[in-house]
Amino acid sequence: MSKSSLAVLIIMFLFVSGCDDNNVDSPPTYDPPMLSKMIQDSNNYTSFQYENGKFSRYEQVSKGKVVTSIELNYNGAEKPQSEIYLAESGEFLKQYYYNSSFDGRLDSMHYKIKDETGSYQLIAVLKYSYDGANQLIKKEQFSITNQLALTTDYPFYFNGNIIEKRLTNPGGLSEVTTSKYDNKINPLYNLKDRLNYEAAIQKNNVISRRTVRNSSEFSSESRYTYEYDDSCYPISRTVSFVTSTGIDSAYVETYQYL
Repeated sequence: MSKSSLAVLIIMFLFVSGCDDNNVDSPPTYDPPMLSKMIQDSNNYTSFQYENGKFSRYEQVSKGKVVTSIELNYNGAEKPQSEIYLAESGEFLKQYYYNSSFDGRLDSMHYKIKDETGSYQLIAVLKYSYDGANQLIKKEQFSITNQLALTTDYPFYFNGNIIEKRLTNPGGLSEVTTSKYDNKINPLYNLKDRLNYEAAIQKNNVISRRTVRNSSEFSSESRYTYEYDDSCYPISRTVSFVTSTGIDSAYVETYQYL
């Protein structure tokens, strides 16, 4: 076979090859796309904003009203140093502290609430623990008097995804959540180390999540089905909420990328 024929075959392969379930960890041939919006409709959506190539702001809009927003402050660093978290319950300041000895992974966070004078008052300190693979395995929340208030354990991972989460308060185990995933690319994973929330830890997209509280037989369950583009990124998902009698409600979200 001549060199020119071989080159034609390679080019044809690149154009016809799509999302291969057996090779989803391979990155696309372009820079990872940045998630811009997840949309139910014009009054219900989540937006992701960027500044100078860095993720800078998150907004969740419900019924035409912003119900949650996150604004990151990098202060000249590569990773965010703090965030302003706005919710219906108030305004909060989260200050991040990283461990320079372990690839700058998140070590602790100070959680503060804005009071009526405009000052931020410390209400909790979170500490993070990791396994040998640098996976988050425990998050401990302490009161301002250094009393352990809540422990979140992540005892099981599979292919970089949290399979089980366990919440324990001073009274004992209060909640267990188990999750299953597809083998495609979670676009929020591109925001890992920027968006310090569980959704950005998972490499893949959740397809089911079941939570049991206080040792009850059944508490809540949600299921997710996706459509993907040729690079294995989701372009839409259907979210269904399940009760003991079947599917209670469902909605569809579409994904937009920059």
